[in-house]
Amino acid sequence: LPTTGSENKDVPEYLAVVSKIVSENRGKEMPLPYPDGPKLTVGPVEDTEYHDRPAVVNAWGKFYLPKTTKMEVIGYVEGTSYPCDQLVLMTCEDQKVYGFDGDELHLVASCLNHMFTEGIADPALQSYYHGEPFKDPLAPLDINLIEHLWTTLQSLVWLMLTHLSTKRSKIFKVEVPSPSSLFHLLCSLQLFHKQ
Repeated sequence: LPTTGSENKDVPEYLAVVSKIVSENRGKEMPLPYPDGPKLTVGPVEDTEYHDRPAVVNAWGKFYLPKTTKMEVIGYVEGTSYPCDQLVLMTCEDQKVYGFDGDELHLVASCLNHMFTEGIADPALQSYYHGEPFKDPLAPLDINLIEHLWTTLQSLVWLMLTHLSTKRSKIFKVEVPSPSSLFHLLCSLQLFHKQ
């Protein structure tokens, strides 16, 4: 399986080129340098044990990596130390090579060229489990934004309640509590926020 001849990560047709090369070389077996023994059997997803499991195939590009990406299966390897019969190999828009063992998606090479010269990494360079992108739904930027909004909200509530309590105003026909009650309210809000 030849490489695309480019390690440029901005090649828009990368996956189309890979798909064409896989089609042209379908069924060929190619030895990989490491680990000793396994051979890559070139082929699309239809040639793998996942040919009739579209939900699993669909999940590879959506539910394992930090960002949704398109995947192109390049074939499979048998006889590895990964816990599966077929380690399905694929590449995506970032041109890295991943292997799926039935449970986790593993980064096994930084690019196709690396896979053919160095083999597949064993153990994996990095492993991803189903749902990993959703383990921490709030990114650091989001947490900073929430903290800023919380501080702003506290200030606004304090100003509003202080103003209303000095005028003995009513909101929605409910009398505003005295300033000491406001202090207790804000303290309880602060305790709630820290939990």
